[in-house]
Amino acid sequence: MTFHAATWNLRHGRPEHGTLWNLAHGRRQHGFTHNQAMAATVSSLSADIIGVEEADSHVIRSLFRNQMKMLGRHTGLQWNYAAARSHFAVTGSDGIGLLTRGQILDHDTVELQPHATGHQRRVALFAKVELPSGERVSVAVTHLDTQPEVAVEQLRSLLATFSSNPRWSGPQILLGDLNLKTSTVEQVTRTAGYDLAGGVYSAPTREPAHRIDHIATRHLRINAVNVPVVRVSDHRPVIAELE
Repeated sequence: MTFHAATWNLRHGRPEHGTLWNLAHGRRQHGFTHNQAMAATVSSLSADIIGVEEADSHVIRSLFRNQMKMLGRHTGLQWNYAAARSHFAVTGSDGIGLLTRGQILDHDTVELQPHATGHQRRVALFAKVELPSGERVSVAVTHLDTQPEVAVEQLRSLLATFSSNPRWSGPQILLGDLNLKTSTVEQVTRTAGYDLAGGVYSAPTREPAHRIDHIATRHLRINAVNVPVVRVSDHRPVIAELE
């Protein structure tokens, strides 16, 4: 049975080369988030499991929307959200999320270690998903630190937890913006017993020059990998066909 899994970081934070989009959480230049365009893009991925990074919940820049709830409603997918950072003076947060065409049977959020001083808190969202076919897979979604030496240790710790916890047994999928170059991710994932999806560069959107958005699997075969062009965010989504 084949199915598709995707990872996509929704946010960049500044305009890119005068393009129409500000690209911060789908924001138009000189404006606020374009939630509808972002939701339409997620729907167009046609994936069964989607890991999302830098999603907002009740933040002014995204018009106080719960973006994961909005994406779930627009796509008809079941969703879960894990806050990574609170926004002071408001009740909002941003974080990571999971969307699936199946059912989320179990989930947990874990703070990643080490935590670099002065850097944003990083978390992993673990979940057990039952696909429409009845197949069950375990999924981990994350967004690692921007400091490479910290991100490497966070990735090693995450994979050790993911692979050893019987709660997440069976076929496994790691989805995320890992903030690490492919060669480093490949070395760490291979050592931990995971296969890494290949494919072309994913960031920045306009002229991709590197790949920090990754999909890794355990006990699943990776077939075709697609990195489509999008108009929201400065990251292109990465989509893998799995079986």
